[in-house]
Amino acid sequence: MKQLLVIIFLSTFYLSASQNIKIIDSIRVMGCDDGKLAAEADAKKGVYNLITYGLVVRIDDGHKFDEYYRKYLIDNYKIYLSNGGCVVSSYKNCYRKRVEELIDEKYGEDILKKAKHAAASEYKSTEDYKTNIKVRIDTGYVFSGYRLHKEPKFLKQGKEFDFIKHLGFGNFETDYFEMSKYFRLVFVIEKDGSLTNISLKNAETNDPIKNKALVKKVKNAIGWSPGMYFGEKVRTRMSYIIPLRLLK
Repeated sequence: MKQLLVIIFLSTFYLSASQNIKIIDSIRVMGCDDGKLAAEADAKKGVYNLITYGLVVRIDDGHKFDEYYRKYLIDNYKIYLSNGGCVVSSYKNCYRKRVEELIDEKYGEDILKKAKHAAASEYKSTEDYKTNIKVRIDTGYVFSGYRLHKEPKFLKQGKEFDFIKHLGFGNFETDYFEMSKYFRLVFVIEKDGSLTNISLKNAETNDPIKNKALVKKVKNAIGWSPGMYFGEKVRTRMSYIIPLRLLK
């Protein structure tokens, strides 16, 4: 009887193991080629899923242009913008790159830029633009640089130049885990390109830092082109993080 039970147990074990091996053999990790094929299959259906990866920071700026622009891309080009999280596999990376290539092939390399410009032009006729954005522009609201359609640029002899280098600071890397070792330089670029509201503060504690020489150099840094939002000049806040050790 014991021998019979052993035989039954062994038979069941090997049958289960055999089935598991077949299941494992049938599982294949989706790779780069699979990502490309999936992108091409979606494109044949007229759908372009343009997926970005990484941390998403959303700013509630009181209007809905981003939403309007996304809908504009879908309605006119079947381009869908979305975020795929922080984990990027070979499949996802190749899918994204192939979608970008297919969009360029169909609409041209500058389609996203052109579409955003066209969407912005249309958006200016909406009530949301008139009551939220236009009012802010006209009353001197200070916008964040990265939200603009055209960020401010520091120019030297008509060419864009690194503002930090202009101030005399060399190349450096920022350690975001040691912010007490840095200071934050903040100022506002006015519509005429002049600088106001210049401040120096510890990047971690926000305590004021006095350095008249640096403030004077920043204030005298003429050559800024102002930020542009919906085709109009706007006041723009700029912020730089610089090591304290570089202060003289």
